[in-house]
Amino acid sequence: MEILSAEPIPVTRGRPKGAVAQIRERHHLRARLVAEGRSYAQVGRLLGMTGAGVKAWAENPANAELIAQYAEDAKAGQATFLAESSERLNHNALLALDELNRRLRDDPGGLSTKDLLALAADANDRTGLGRMETRLNVNADLGTRLDRAIERAKEAGRTRLGPFGAGRLIELEVERRA
Repeated sequence: MEILSAEPIPVTRGRPKGAVAQIRERHHLRARLVAEGRSYAQVGRLLGMTGAGVKAWAENPANAELIAQYAEDAKAGQATFLAESSERLNHNALLALDELNRRLRDDPGGLSTKDLLALAADANDRTGLGRMETRLNVNADLGTRLDRAIERAKEAGRTRLGPFGAGRLIELEVERRA
């Protein structure tokens, strides 16, 4: 017997490489929905399946590949959309500022004091000089402290309570109830 090659014969498992092209439209829809970030349960409800069924389908290597392709396409589309939207917003903001500058230059009395204050506040806020608000929540827990003092007084049977008037102390008799 003669050995023709020392290389192992490749064993292929699963679907062939072109299997993604042979998947039905329903599978493409399922992959797009999963790639968008929807939960398996949401995809299942939309397509009349269980969430576990969608998860099992998504974990199949060929389907995972399809989902990954749609996820890449979605990311590229989102990046393009965000870049275009950002560019448009920046352009509109510059046009609005130019228009405000023109109005202030040509007709300074045309804007009300309220509008001018709003413009100044907005500009200050966007440059880090805006109005700052500080809130402080203090919880002295006076109710609980008073309840503890009353309990200690009941346990002691008799107590003196702080200065009232000109240095006088009030003595209280506290009843013990079982």
